[in-house]
Amino acid sequence: MKKIIIKLFLIFCTTSIIAQNNNSVIGIVQDSTDVALEMATVVLLNPTDSTMVGYSMTNENGNFYIGELPQGNYNLQITYIGYGTFEQKVEVNQEKIDLGIIQLSSDNELLKEVVVQAEHIPIVMNGDTLEYNAEAFNTLPNDNVEDLLKKLPGVEVEEDGTIKAQGKAVTKITVDGDEFFGDDPKMATKNLPADIVKKVQVFDKKSKKEELTGVKDGEEEEKTINLKLKKDKNKGYFGYVKAGYGTDHRYEGKFSINKFDKKLKISTLGSLNNLNNNGFGFDDYMTFRGDERGRSSEVGVPISRNTGFGNSRFYSGGINLSYKINDKTKIYSNYFYTRNESQRNTETSSEFINDEETYFENSTSNNESKNNRHTARIGLKKEIDSLRNIDMKTNFVIAHGDNSSSFISETLTDLLLKKNDNDRQNLGDNFSFSNNSNISYFRKTKKEGRAYTLSLDWRNSNNTDNRILDSDINYYTDEGVFDFAEILFQEQNSQGRRREYEIVNTYNEPINEKSSIAFNLDHGIEFENNKIDFFDRDSTTLINTFNDDLSNHFSNRIMENEIGATYKFNPSEKLRLSAGVSLKNILLNGNLINEDVEINKTYWVPSPNFNLRKKINKNSYFNTSYSLNTRVPSIRQLQPIVDNSNPLSIYIGNSSLKPELNHRFRTRYSVFNQYNFVTLFTSLNYTITQNNIINAVVVDEFFKRETTPINSNIGSSLSGYLSFSFPVKFIKSKLSINSNFRNSRGETFVNNIQTKNYLNTYYGQLKISNVGSDYFDISAGTSISYNQNKYPSFVSLNTDFFRHSYFTDININIKKTWFFSTSFDYEINSATSFAEQQVEPFWKASVAYSFLKDKKGTLTLSVRDILNRELGIDRTNTATEITQTQTNTLGRYFMLSFNYKLSAFGGNKMYFFGGHRRTK
Repeated sequence: MKKIIIKLFLIFCTTSIIAQNNNSVIGIVQDSTDVALEMATVVLLNPTDSTMVGYSMTNENGNFYIGELPQGNYNLQITYIGYGTFEQKVEVNQEKIDLGIIQLSSDNELLKEVVVQAEHIPIVMNGDTLEYNAEAFNTLPNDNVEDLLKKLPGVEVEEDGTIKAQGKAVTKITVDGDEFFGDDPKMATKNLPADIVKKVQVFDKKSKKEELTGVKDGEEEEKTINLKLKKDKNKGYFGYVKAGYGTDHRYEGKFSINKFDKKLKISTLGSLNNLNNNGFGFDDYMTFRGDERGRSSEVGVPISRNTGFGNSRFYSGGINLSYKINDKTKIYSNYFYTRNESQRNTETSSEFINDEETYFENSTSNNESKNNRHTARIGLKKEIDSLRNIDMKTNFVIAHGDNSSSFISETLTDLLLKKNDNDRQNLGDNFSFSNNSNISYFRKTKKEGRAYTLSLDWRNSNNTDNRILDSDINYYTDEGVFDFAEILFQEQNSQGRRREYEIVNTYNEPINEKSSIAFNLDHGIEFENNKIDFFDRDSTTLINTFNDDLSNHFSNRIMENEIGATYKFNPSEKLRLSAGVSLKNILLNGNLINEDVEINKTYWVPSPNFNLRKKINKNSYFNTSYSLNTRVPSIRQLQPIVDNSNPLSIYIGNSSLKPELNHRFRTRYSVFNQYNFVTLFTSLNYTITQNNIINAVVVDEFFKRETTPINSNIGSSLSGYLSFSFPVKFIKSKLSINSNFRNSRGETFVNNIQTKNYLNTYYGQLKISNVGSDYFDISAGTSISYNQNKYPSFVSLNTDFFRHSYFTDININIKKTWFFSTSFDYEINSATSFAEQQVEPFWKASVAYSFLKDKKGTLTLSVRDILNRELGIDRTNTATEITQTQTNTLGRYFMLSFNYKLSAFGGNKMYFFGGHRRTK
């Protein structure tokens, strides 16, 4: 690690030295009264096509610097809100061009030396919104919005499609202010062409209360991107149709058709394939390297790349609609259907803890399933008048499916002597329905900051699950000799129903211009009912006999009432402080109906909270917070009912469980340098848990496990995240460093023996990629993850393992007609006590040719897993076990696909876009 840090430091220093020796333009921007203007936008444009060559923003002293410039003539533009645009020709013919003091005029008196279209200004700070002009950044005719975002300074797109702006994850993307197929940002970035976008607006979305009251409430703001479409692109349709067929009877078909105008936006999507792509989700839009790596940007070590193993067929389609009735009323709705037919074969090896020793389980399984899912949403936004606003929305989910599985396993001692084996089959079907609805009413007064909000939520769900279990278990003595057998043939039926209601009232009263106090009064109630009927089935006559010992009927009611107050102090735009406390009353009532047993518990929980946000400068933030959160046990954890779906691993609930209390401390710091585009985002989180809910395990002499949840007094975790990127200008590339860790402290209970344990996970990634090239994209890097279980009292039980990964991506275009793409991954899984070191290379490639009028058609030949070496390995690690699972994969196949693009905007010619580089 030390060598890596030294190398990164040398690269950074070398970059700085070389930058000092290259051509640059500097200057100072002031207003007419000689006052420095901070955050003015300064750009150099190519005079032939007005594309951006260099960019900077002034600091607090009005200084700007644009470096790494080739010699030539450029157009300089300086903009600042409320001032006229300054324009001047600049000839770069020496190492440093000092333009001295430049004064902007507030009366729009502009210099006339050169006429440059204002819409080519690439970046403007408009209040709290950073606005990019899409036309100032080169994109290929077939690029989508994701490709455009990759070229924007300060915006990062990770390999799984996650977007970060100024070091913070983007949680929502809208199109002209409207949602696009719900809240998933990737639906818009991966399915909309770059050419229809006029501006990309990046901002922190305020909470609803803050938008209405004008008072900062200290809540976490969501980083949001709005895609503002070109006017002529907002009147017409665009889309594509794609079909492909390959070896081993692999196939893929997709379409996307969209029609937009000022009032109505309609989008339709459809897909079918047997490539493990779930239609329009994660796998469908990944580049050739990233689609199955499965890396995560969240804290925690991504030790698995299992996102597409098995063999699945997906069928999906949907429609999204948004209609603006008038300036004050808008309705929106969408519907999506997905069907998944899956077949998975797995081989699993596990190592378990048993007192002061370990034992092993090896198993093979085959699972076949068919699942259907319908989701629908409808909403209304209504501005009643300037003081009142109402939002209504509801969504429905219907899911049903059936599955069958076969399972064969054996359990061995640490001396590899057999203690049991199991041959088990399961056959089942399930159905579920859920509905979530919300009505929110906002009322503010003419007095600035005074406001009232009322929110009503109700959620309900119903589910049924019917299963047939056929299990044969053989048990063996300590010497590995057969002892006795256990045969189970049962029908297991369960029905569950859940209802939740919640009312949230808030009232905000301003104390003065800089402070206010907010009161909240909340009431929520949850009803849950679960009925389980077990029947022992005769294998010959198939007659069922009711099993009274395993059957049960359990109801649960949880009522929560909370009252609280929060003081908010905002002395300036750079500082926000809030502190408050609430008192929560929890009433828990459980009833074991068939045994006439009732459980009643009452809890009083104080919940303090604190939040401090410091805006150090325009692009640097510091935030720290504390909160106390309560987690009530689930009905499965509370009901003392035996779940023997796996007869060798039985689960029994615990009606005596207490709610968890989580004390959470969070600190975040982020910075974005507008001069050299260095970004840094860090976070540190610490949690202390009271009444920590863990699983106590009892293992009998035949290694049959019985698990019950209990409360523990030991529970804490420390986690951190760091993302750092900076340009390496002399090779026109960007270097990114990402890392995270998590250290958890707890305890395990195995056979009533209490053992402290530490679960530590670490992850780091180094990646370098080129920027600014219109002809090729290249990226390469490496990552490493480390997972460790430590038991201070029993060192012999300690376990650990590594995962190394090396990867590279290459995308090349030749005259915007021929396109070549390839990626290569090389992963190494270290040896464990039950598995040898595993090496897994994964190579993909494609070549594409665009033709027909306006290049509407693209023909692509692709090959997946060229070396045919994908192993399908997945590793997981918990406090009491390590498991490695190997699943069947698609293997190598070739595919030939054709993509046809169609579009018409305001009578224009057909528009070319698509994603040949996204073809799997």
